Amino acid sequence: IKDYLTETGATKFALLYDKNAVEHSPIVADLMRLIQSSVDTFLVETPAGEPDIAKLDTIRSNCKAENCDGAIGLGGGSTMDMAKGLAGVLPNDGDTAGYQGLDKLEKPGVPSIMIPTLFGSGAEVTPSAVMINYDTKKKGGINGRNVFPRIAVIDPELGLNVPRNVLGATALDALV
Repeated sequence: IKDYLTETGATKFALLYDKNAVEHSPIVADLMRLIQSSVDTFLVETPAGEPDIAKLDTIRSNCKAENCDGAIGLGGGSTMDMAKGLAGVLPNDGDTAGYQGLDKLEKPGVPSIMIPTLFGSGAEVTPSAVMINYDTKKKGGINGRNVFPRIAVIDPELGLNVPRNVLGATALDALV
């Protein structure tokens, strides 16, 4: 993983992670420690629930203050969407909600690496970061070529400690 991270050219990664995945899976916790020992990171616990455009805006501000120039998503589909959204909006200065739609980002996104701990949604390999906007009461994606992740690391062992009901739901997702 260190080779993948260093090849991106990023000097500091925002590491967005799913707290539940890290707490319930020793493999995911070990991977998180490996990432932290391999590159400079700024830890961002992904907020619970649906990815939220206002929360993404706050995360972007914090990551800019920390000089992040890369993003890593480690978790389920919501974490993937938040990390992809962050990668897209981080180098852009406009209103985060204004980027919802197709190819609205002025500048290319920062390098991003997605590492899913759940499988089925495919969020780790799509050029879309779906967010809810509670102000407008609409859900929409930050979509386009500047959101597409640079790398997706798929390791089935990361899902070994997922509760059976969650694993079953993601398996059904994969079939749809």
